[in-house]
Amino acid sequence: ETFRGCQSLRSLKIPSTVKFIGEGSFWGCIRLMSMEICEGIEEIGESAFRECEHLQSIKIPSTVRVIGGCAFRLCRQLVDVELCEGLEFIEDSAFSSCSSLRRIRIPSSVEVMGVVVFVHCTKLVEVELCEGLETIGLQMFTCCRSLHRMKIPSSVKKIESSAFQHCF
Repeated sequence: ETFRGCQSLRSLKIPSTVKFIGEGSFWGCIRLMSMEICEGIEEIGESAFRECEHLQSIKIPSTVRVIGGCAFRLCRQLVDVELCEGLEFIEDSAFSSCSSLRRIRIPSSVEVMGVVVFVHCTKLVEVELCEGLETIGLQMFTCCRSLHRMKIPSSVKKIESSAFQHCF
């Protein structure tokens, strides 16, 4: 909870010497608008950037293997998210209620995602799920009312309950 609730933090660069962004580290830094995460970081902890309401874009480098639960939950102005090959697991609610998110591409290195990962991403229009993902989890895209385009790869073996509930 290093900078939790810091009201004056507007931009951030996390160097390659950092390997783990801890739980709640930047939770509620409501004025944080821009951020650079350098190659080298391996895990983004639970609720690490939760409620960073003015954060607009994020590129997750290829060294990140895990995005923790609720890591970017309620980042309401987050429009652009780039996930690189190398990411393996996206935990529960990682991007839930990112109501400005427009499109997302899940790289082929992701085989497993938690539940309700993109619930209430109301402006999400386009989703590309790459070969490798095996399950579309419980309520994964529930209440994504703007969803018009989705590519589901042949590697998907299971679509769980309510995965697309209230999308239309």
